[in-house]
Amino acid sequence: KQWYQRRVAITAGTEGLQELKFHLNKIPIPNYNSLRTLCVFLYKVQALSDYNRMDVNNLAIVFAPTIIKRSNDQDLSLEMSDMTKLKKVVEIMFLEHQTIFPEEKIQDSIDIDEIDHESLKNLYSVLTIKFEVLKNELSSKEQEVCRLQEKLDEANKNNEDLNRRLQQTQQNEINRS
Repeated sequence: KQWYQRRVAITAGTEGLQELKFHLNKIPIPNYNSLRTLCVFLYKVQALSDYNRMDVNNLAIVFAPTIIKRSNDQDLSLEMSDMTKLKKVVEIMFLEHQTIFPEEKIQDSIDIDEIDHESLKNLYSVLTIKFEVLKNELSSKEQEVCRLQEKLDEANKNNEDLNRRLQQTQQNEINRS
């Protein structure tokens, strides 16, 4: 079976980890090293999820479509139906990175001549798109924060008005007594 068909069956068990390692060992060393570095980094990011709200589930949702890219001849609806399974595979890659990526395959330096120019262009395109998406999300969040701040300011003003009215009413009651 093709990797795409088999990857959705991978689980966190030992057999699944071995199968995942088997398939990852087929990718070129520079790509392998990049993926390993990404998984290690994202493991560290998810470890701080109490502060950054990016737990392993959220990170896997964001990165699964990029890390486990469908072949051009595959139906997008097939991949979307498998997204939960693909996300699980990526979660396992982040959480089990020490088991999946043995140190012996890592090169200390990468010969730039070994890197495929098309791969670099593709990576640049993906990162540029992700950057734009994140920038737009940030802009949207900033606008939402401004709207919420305006609502909070209005609520505080209303609260102050109510407090003044309450004090006036209490003062009027005291004066009547």
